[in-house]
Amino acid sequence: MSDNQQENTNTIRERVIEIAGEKMRRVGIKSISVDDLCREMGMSKKTFYVYFETKDELIRALLRRHEQHIEEAFHRNTDGKPIIDILLEGWVKAMQEKDVRKDPPLHYDLQKYYPQLFEEHTESVRVITKRVTRDILVRGVQEGLFRDDLDVDKTAAIFSFMHHELLNLMATIGEQYHKTIDEHVRYGIDIILRGIISEQGSRLVQERVRDMKLCKKKK
Repeated sequence: MSDNQQENTNTIRERVIEIAGEKMRRVGIKSISVDDLCREMGMSKKTFYVYFETKDELIRALLRRHEQHIEEAFHRNTDGKPIIDILLEGWVKAMQEKDVRKDPPLHYDLQKYYPQLFEEHTESVRVITKRVTRDILVRGVQEGLFRDDLDVDKTAAIFSFMHHELLNLMATIGEQYHKTIDEHVRYGIDIILRGIISEQGSRLVQERVRDMKLCKKKK
């Protein structure tokens, strides 16, 4: 296959994933058939199966793409920023706002009808969270903001577990309770930070918070 043919194949494949993702987020996975997607794309089923052997393969590709976007969002919210800013801006919320659980029909169908894919996706998200968290913790230790005796692996695992459980909880409760849970999570993160932050880091946080308050008063 030539480079142009490969590029065309990838473009069509990505287009199918994009259209499938838009429709599944609106009405769920179960309601969308391969026939529906082919009609939407103006594509024959024979052509569809050139790119995806099964509907499950399409769903898996959609989830992999979503996971990639999650990691990219993490990096956009952390790369090049001082650790203190990351802490104060609540970097943990970057993935919460993008997660597939924010799409109720898709999340419901994925968990009910495709449990294996659901578990694969959940584990992938957990791994991403832990990896990015660990990177942030390592930076914090190197910059003297976190304790030099910090076990970054265990701490990253705790943070990723908290994040995972929060998303599960947010997906199963009413919208009216989200604010209350968010407040509890913020408090929990504050407690954990007090356990890992160094004296230097604590002073910097207090200074930054004070500066932020002064800026607000000036406005």
